[in-house]
Amino acid sequence: MLSAKLGAICAVSVVLSFTSLHALASDKSVLIETIPAGAQVEVNGSVTCVTPCSIKVPAYYFGRKHTAVSSHGVEPIRVKLTKEGYVSKSVDLTTGPVHWFSITGVKVYDYYLMTSDHFTFQLDAVVPALFLAPSPEPKIPALPSPTAIVLTSPSGVSPNQTIECNESPLIIRGVATDSTGILLVTVNGSTANMRPQNAQVTEFWSEPLQIKAGNTPIEIAASNSAHVETKLAFTLHYTPKVAPPNPRALSKKDIVSLLQGGVPSGRIEELIKEHGIKFAPTADDLNDFRQAGANEELMQAIQQAAALK
Repeated sequence: MLSAKLGAICAVSVVLSFTSLHALASDKSVLIETIPAGAQVEVNGSVTCVTPCSIKVPAYYFGRKHTAVSSHGVEPIRVKLTKEGYVSKSVDLTTGPVHWFSITGVKVYDYYLMTSDHFTFQLDAVVPALFLAPSPEPKIPALPSPTAIVLTSPSGVSPNQTIECNESPLIIRGVATDSTGILLVTVNGSTANMRPQNAQVTEFWSEPLQIKAGNTPIEIAASNSAHVETKLAFTLHYTPKVAPPNPRALSKKDIVSLLQGGVPSGRIEELIKEHGIKFAPTADDLNDFRQAGANEELMQAIQQAAALK
């Protein structure tokens, strides 16, 4: 009987000891930082501070548990970060739940552990939604009779006409009209995309066409519901766009002045590769550069720049 009483007293003492340790367990500071700073921190739903700042976390959230009566975190710690102009972010600072089992294999409790005592979070700026204006409705020409093909891009095309063009690839757009309706439109033999506007009018457009320099024949064919085909043929004369001259391109005088001023040939070579030249060098020009001190690498750079003009 005395032995049983002593055992009970010891058990109560152990429980009281752990209870006292729990009560005395100190809080630890956990540093929260954000990039940029100035974010409001909510800990499990309660506003706590503004970054950079520290929050208090019970010490028993750190370190694994070794006894059935160890103090432990019974819920996760989650922070929500908010800042005007940035996307709100919610993050768990703890990992878990971790299962604690007795030596007999019985699960006693679950607990959560802090992953660190210092956290830094990158906030993402809010990207404003882009407003895309709706495409203007194509102008539908008055219904002709019989089948008619009217191009909107390129516009103003007449049969067998030559049209100047400086864009490639090019999309052919237009409208085909017929009182009985349009069944099919082809551009140079390939089926065009079609979008009926009403029973008689159909908008069409081709896939992007790669146009080569010089003349390219274009033939558009539209078939109505009676399978009667109407064609519109014309020619595109393609002249590639010429890039405007670089206002910072070097002249012969610029190169000679730089050489005579002691600027290294390597630096002048860099300037030529970056900005180009505004003249076509002659044999006399090249001799003048050599006499002014140009090395062979600079001479090659001048000749290569001339070949690109």
